[in-house]
Amino acid sequence: MKNFTLILLSFLLISPFISDGQWSDDYLENTPISVLSGEQTQPKIAIDAQSNIFITYFNKASGNYDLSIDYLDKDGNRNWPQAVLVSDHPQYSWTTDYDTRIDNNGNCITVYSDTLNGNPDPYIYKISPDGSHMWGSDGIIVTNDPSAEYSPVLCVTTENNSVVAFTRINDKSSYPMVLVAFDENGNKLWTGSEIVFTPDDAYSYASPYIIPSTDGDFIVVFSRSWGSSLYPDRYMYAQRFHIDGTPAWSNEAVLSELGGVSAWGELDVEPDGNGGVIAAWYDDRDNDMVYSAFVQYISYDGNAIFEPNGVELSTKAGEHKFYPSIAGFDNSGNLCLFWKQTNYNQNYAGLYGQKLNSAGERLWTNNGKTIIPIGSTFADQIGSDIVNDTLYVIYEIYGLNTIDNRIKATSLDKNGDFVWTGEHVMISDLQKQVLHPYMSEFYGHQWILAWRDTRSDGGDIYAQNLNTDGTIGINGVGINDTGRPEIEIYPNPAGNVLYIEQAGGESISVYNQLGQVVLEKTCTGTNMQLDISGMKSGLYFIQLIHQQGTDSRYLIVK
Repeated sequence: MKNFTLILLSFLLISPFISDGQWSDDYLENTPISVLSGEQTQPKIAIDAQSNIFITYFNKASGNYDLSIDYLDKDGNRNWPQAVLVSDHPQYSWTTDYDTRIDNNGNCITVYSDTLNGNPDPYIYKISPDGSHMWGSDGIIVTNDPSAEYSPVLCVTTENNSVVAFTRINDKSSYPMVLVAFDENGNKLWTGSEIVFTPDDAYSYASPYIIPSTDGDFIVVFSRSWGSSLYPDRYMYAQRFHIDGTPAWSNEAVLSELGGVSAWGELDVEPDGNGGVIAAWYDDRDNDMVYSAFVQYISYDGNAIFEPNGVELSTKAGEHKFYPSIAGFDNSGNLCLFWKQTNYNQNYAGLYGQKLNSAGERLWTNNGKTIIPIGSTFADQIGSDIVNDTLYVIYEIYGLNTIDNRIKATSLDKNGDFVWTGEHVMISDLQKQVLHPYMSEFYGHQWILAWRDTRSDGGDIYAQNLNTDGTIGINGVGINDTGRPEIEIYPNPAGNVLYIEQAGGESISVYNQLGQVVLEKTCTGTNMQLDISGMKSGLYFIQLIHQQGTDSRYLIVK
């Protein structure tokens, strides 16, 4: 037998594959997505109807921030032998935010700004489940206006059209908002290709968010900002549009016109499930130097369900309430949210929650529910969700030393009582800095998280699942529940013959460490034998393609 240890070590250092092909059940390890040299950052997640997972991120191994994409099955196995390069268009020495979504056919759509033409322009790409560029290897330029356009956002409508929104930074003091729509073949839908909302000289558009509505419509949540860029007077609105670009509401819906929203304050914007939108934010509308969290609910027809300018989540005086996160509605129609709460000086923090009834009345007292009391350990929620009346919150926890971040979660019942033994569970526990954490929606009986951390170098991408029982690692819902056949591949390590049972597929491919196909067969039945006697000792990647998708395994040849 050849010395496999040496081969495997070399593979871990230089191969485009990742050694661990499933969700880790060890919070000291997690699942590596990209651990190449140089910085990898800003992961985004999109999940298809079969619970396959696209993860996009910027990869600086080449010296440029290349946009890359990986594709996993629900159990964390790689569907592709290596990451696919979405774009190596030139970038600045820094990146801005971007967006990644899934379309109605299971393709990944991503939009980001690059400097190919000398100034930041948004480009949009569609990547199929087999890794193909469906809209060309260079994507489609969303707009080639000479102004700078950063941080585009994206939604896919119920009719499978893609709509992009962004702010245009021109040479004037007031910046317009731009919308561009594409059909599923990448054709621009509107005459003149874009709709531009041009402000007067008194204000600028800022921070658009976009979500799908019903009947192929979409809703844009946006701000109008007056004054300086650092200390604006910022008001927030929503408008629903038909896919032809015409407004569906006669008047914009008002989220808040009381100001006090900081320039860097982000909203959480979520669909209500009935064609409307929910938006949560924090502001200092009283100008008392204390921020508080608010939420507004806009119905499908553009009416504000809650009181004008939003419902305050907690009325506790003297403490800041930052970054509200929308979990969603329980089975009784109550809306649940969470936020970070700090003392006045912001050197102590905790995690709190609130439940509102359909009239916007606070149900968990006026001060909300204490999840983590204010203390010297900070807790920043990554995201929250609700499943069958049970609430879930995922958060970072750290002290004043931000290079020692941990990722944890907790679960509450409908009364706000803790569900899990020990109350909180660990998802990732290493001395590292966690940056740009991203939490998916609930798919396949689990949530997926991805983040950049510094456990090894300046930044790698790791991911981890979380099951509803608070565990990590492959959950008890078998892959067969996604409509795929159960597959058994043995022996592993293998010698001269490899057996595959219940294949039920169309083709089998085996890749070497460089991503090259070394063996390819058409499936001839549910049970197959592969002659691998001619393959060298080492680590391989075996991929089975069938009608329900793609399944992948790692193979050791001895």
